[in-house]
Amino acid sequence: PVRRIGFFAPGGQGIFVQTGSETLSLWHKATAQCLNPLTTDVRGQLAQAHGTTSANYLIDCVWHAPTGRLLACVGSWDGAVTVCEASDSGVVPVACLEKTLGHRAVVRSSVLSQAGPLRIVTGGEDARICSWDLSAPPQSQTKVKAPSRRGKGAERTERGTDRQVPY
Repeated sequence: PVRRIGFFAPGGQGIFVQTGSETLSLWHKATAQCLNPLTTDVRGQLAQAHGTTSANYLIDCVWHAPTGRLLACVGSWDGAVTVCEASDSGVVPVACLEKTLGHRAVVRSSVLSQAGPLRIVTGGEDARICSWDLSAPPQSQTKVKAPSRRGKGAERTERGTDRQVPY
C-alpha cells in the first residue's frame, strides 16, 4: 500500500512513492516513467551495500531544495536514525543520528529545514523531540526535549547535561 507521495527535483519534476512495505520508488512526472524499475527496498539496500544493520523501517522522504537532494530517513527499533540520499541508482547514507545522543525508542516522524544549515527534527515513541544539525560534527549534532515526571521538559545538550525547561 502507498503510504506517502511527494515531489522532488527542481520544479517538482519527479514524484517519490513511499510504501508501507518500506519501498521507495521514483517517477518522472511528465512521462510517468519509473526511474528505479526494481523499486528500492531501502532496508535491504542499506544492509547489503553499506553494512547498515540499523535499518528496520522507512520514516520519511523529503526533497531538500537547498542541497538539491532527495533525503530519506530510515529508523531502527532502538531509536537510531540513518539519513540517506535517494536517487534512481539507490540510497546512500549521509548521516547516522546516534541513539545515545537522542531517541531511546522508535522514531515515527521527521522534518527537514528548507533554509540555513541542513537540520532535521525527529519525534519518537519515547516522547522526545530531537533537533539535529547535520552540518555539525556528530558530537555536537543534537538538542533533545523530553518529558519529565514533574511535567516540565528536560533539555539535553550535546554535553549530556540536563536542565529543566518548560515543556
